[in-house]
Amino acid sequence: MRIKLLGYNRIVQLLQSFYAYHTYFTIAMALLIGFLCYVNEMDHSRLTVMEAFFLGVSTSTDTGLLTFDFSITKISTQIIVMIGAELCGVFFASTLIPSVCRWYRLRQIIKQQELLNNDSPNTLVDFSSSESSEITDETNDETNLQVFTSEIEPMQYDYKLEIKSLEYFIYILLFYTISFKLIGFIVILITCYTSNETVNFLSQQQINPIWFSLFQTISSWNNLGMTVNQNSLNPLINVRCIVITSVFLNMTGNIMIPIITRMLAFIVHRLFEQKSKHCSKPQPLLYILKAPTRMSLSFFSSTQTKLLFLVQLFLILLQTIFFSLFYNKNDLSPLYVGFVNSSFTRTAGFSIINVRDLSPPVILTYILSMYIAAYPTVILRQYRDIEVNAKAGLIHIQSNITTILKYVKSLFFSHIIWFYTATLIVMGFYCSAHTTGANQLIDVMFEISSAFGTVGMSLGSSKDPCSFSGDVPIPAQLIICLLMILGRHRGFPTHSYPLDYYSFWKKVNS
Repeated sequence: MRIKLLGYNRIVQLLQSFYAYHTYFTIAMALLIGFLCYVNEMDHSRLTVMEAFFLGVSTSTDTGLLTFDFSITKISTQIIVMIGAELCGVFFASTLIPSVCRWYRLRQIIKQQELLNNDSPNTLVDFSSSESSEITDETNDETNLQVFTSEIEPMQYDYKLEIKSLEYFIYILLFYTISFKLIGFIVILITCYTSNETVNFLSQQQINPIWFSLFQTISSWNNLGMTVNQNSLNPLINVRCIVITSVFLNMTGNIMIPIITRMLAFIVHRLFEQKSKHCSKPQPLLYILKAPTRMSLSFFSSTQTKLLFLVQLFLILLQTIFFSLFYNKNDLSPLYVGFVNSSFTRTAGFSIINVRDLSPPVILTYILSMYIAAYPTVILRQYRDIEVNAKAGLIHIQSNITTILKYVKSLFFSHIIWFYTATLIVMGFYCSAHTTGANQLIDVMFEISSAFGTVGMSLGSSKDPCSFSGDVPIPAQLIICLLMILGRHRGFPTHSYPLDYYSFWKKVNS
């Protein structure tokens, strides 16, 4: 019994670190997906061990880079990849599951609290940094009210109200993912049966329209960037309904999660709760809006959410305009192609044109865009964590603009070192196996940026319909796998739960 308890405590201790939990989960899923795909393809396409492992890492990190032709694999292998992408996606693994874990942990806290305070009906627990200080009832009321009137981290919490808010928040997340994916699937499915170009293409490729629609929906939503056909979305460039729907799913499944989740919570709050902020009745939906750090690691205050939206919009518009200026083909609208590709370089990895045919300035822009794709959310999350830790007294710095600028400087510097070192190593392995060429450096930098940004876009292989990673030796592929894992966990916070959850368990176990 003692051994089992120690094992349970060890697991709980590991899961307290969100970075550790997500890293272990990603690596385990990479090995599992790779193993299942390898066994499943032994009598068909006969994947090598390295190809299967690379596929597993690419799927578990939602990158989409490949070292072989994915379109020739079995339907069962594609199902394994699709399920793996769904389980490892940003929405499920990084947003929904952590919130469910918080709800479960909070439920345990409430049970322990009721056991410790049987004589007191009050559900408030004090976790202030100065436990010996005396707090008057008037101060308590003021602190509790601040939960509803300002976006701060108070030092007292009504846990019964909070668990109800977490339940509503999880329902909102479930409604969000089901409804948006269902809309995308229906639109793509209808297009597959009504668009002559799509019908002819799927018939030539011998792809079932329902399966194509389902896989495209899941791949777009989780930013996997894989398709069950060759050449990504290039053959369907003129089928704008499928392309735009893929852009919609790509954005709503990643960069728009904090924005749309907050919008949905605000709408539901306005529909079902009183608008007065000074209402004495508990309002769980208002608590979601006013205490966002209690709900999720990827949920921000209204001001931070607006800032995130403006930054993402600015980056997409800037890249679209820049692309339009350098796109010299007249067969397609530059604004259309530029907007779609600016979205796909945010982490999706699809393509509607041959990227290698673009001008060098545009390719360099793509390299930069893929590298910084995740930074708006990463920086905002880190700033939020600094702010919370400073208010809790765990760190003694001011959470002002100077602090965040210093953090951004150190973050970019450390990541650029990773990028530069990986480029040198992969370039060295590639040059040892191939003759020198003028575009080698661009090819390697593009692949490294795509892997580190977990985007999946590539300049392509010289041998097969796959990513440039298929041209590099196995040691270089291992470096790219490592970059995909590092890039997937870039800027992840340490704590899985709010800080007072740990304080409570320390008091219970002491």
